[in-house]
Amino acid sequence: MPVHSDLADATRAELRATLRAVVGGPRPVTRHLEVETYTWSVLPLDQRPRDPAGLVAGLAAELAWTRAELLALGLTEIA
Repeated sequence: MPVHSDLADATRAELRATLRAVVGGPRPVTRHLEVETYTWSVLPLDQRPRDPAGLVAGLAAELAWTRAELLALGLTEIA
C-alpha cells in the first residue's frame, strides 16, 4: 500500500506510531529503514500507475511522504 495514498488512511496512524517507536525519541532503535516499493503491482487495477512515468511519480511521492514524516519526528538529513 503506498503510504502517501488515500488507500493508506486506515493504517497511517499505526505507521506513524511505529515510526515514533523505532526512530523517535533520544535514541533510535535502528539507523536503517526500508520503504518497500515492489508491491505496486498488487494494487487494485484502478489504483495502479498506467505507465512508467506514473510509477516513478508514485514512488517519488511515497518517498517524499516518508521523508516528511521522519523529519517531523526530529530526524535530520545527512548532506
